[in-house]
Amino acid sequence: MSEARPPRPRGRQPKRVDGKARREQILAATLRIIARDGVRAVRHRAVAKESGVPLSATTYYFKDILELISEAFYDFAEKGAQETGHMTQAVAAALARFSDGSQSLNDRELLRNTVLITLLNHIDQQVKNRERRLIENSFRLEALHHEAIRDAQTKSQASTLKPAKALLEMIGSPSPEADAELVYSTVLYLEYQRILAGDTPASKEHCVVVLRRLLSVLI
Repeated sequence: MSEARPPRPRGRQPKRVDGKARREQILAATLRIIARDGVRAVRHRAVAKESGVPLSATTYYFKDILELISEAFYDFAEKGAQETGHMTQAVAAALARFSDGSQSLNDRELLRNTVLITLLNHIDQQVKNRERRLIENSFRLEALHHEAIRDAQTKSQASTLKPAKALLEMIGSPSPEADAELVYSTVLYLEYQRILAGDTPASKEHCVVVLRRLLSVLI
């Protein structure tokens, strides 16, 4: 599950178009290195070589490696927020059909199936982009080592959980915050398992079984 957008980065922000393009090149190269070799492989020289810019450019825009990695996380999370936003909008649209009276909230089975299909579609899309999942998990691991990344990761997760909590409140959850965390952690686990096991019919069916059980408890 892609993280929502964390706070704005602190690095040097270029004003010229060519400067902005070069900065984006550097951040994109950083993410490619993380996907291929892990966060610990990010070095100014490696990023300069990967992005095709002078070494001086990486140190100009980012004072040190930690700032570069932190801002790469921001860039990654900003794009990933769109993916999570699409899922949230799909669930909200489904719930709107119940709240406007066209369908009854008492029909819990229909509501569970609607949310189930939305979550399964989201997981399918996430698993297809293996590189982004590698980057995502690399940042989670690195958050255990660096406070700046840990803070950004924590705030990003809170931003992701906020709309999920609101949706669960709409369906009358007695503990929307706890339930949002259950959904979030379960989806992350299923994405990881799908990548480990391969995108097979058995792994997809496992997702259906687990999510159906979870939704039977929550809805």
